[in-house]
Amino acid sequence: MKVKDVLAVLGVAAATAAFVVVLLGPQRVDAVDEAQGIQPRIAQPKLTIEGCEITLKTDKPVYQPGETVTVQIEATNPTDQPVETSVWVTLSATEPASEFSRKLVMPRPLWSGECKVVLAPGETKTFTRVAEAELPAGQSISISMSDQQTAAMITELLQVQQNGTQVQAADQVAPIMQLVPQK
Repeated sequence: MKVKDVLAVLGVAAATAAFVVVLLGPQRVDAVDEAQGIQPRIAQPKLTIEGCEITLKTDKPVYQPGETVTVQIEATNPTDQPVETSVWVTLSATEPASEFSRKLVMPRPLWSGECKVVLAPGETKTFTRVAEAELPAGQSISISMSDQQTAAMITELLQVQQNGTQVQAADQVAPIMQLVPQK
């Protein structure tokens, strides 16, 4: 092999090595700053069911990984009729999407709870509930409310997971429980 050929092979090898280092080298990481904490996003903060205005909020704006969320549901009946309905609250976690994946990242339910709302005309009640799931580090957390019709689909999903048909988050889903109003 001539010196000219050896230099050509070495040049191509060096260019290939540089390309691989740039492509597969250190990447930017979207990590969560543990000191900053987790800020849950309330996806559905207000809901109107049968004329009742229902508002959802958390007990604090920022949580640390491993903590549990306390939700407060305030229900007001501005109508002149008594109302009896249910509200479902769902806490979900979503892992960050990979830059190299085309797979859609789906949220996984961590906890779901039902709140039976019984209000006289003009009455307001506040319900408090601790979500029985620890917040995972490095994930987006969302909290949503829904009515009975929408919640029926969520209930079926949770029951399938608890029966062991699906493995994802089966051991982290708490049973559906009624919320107790504050006095």
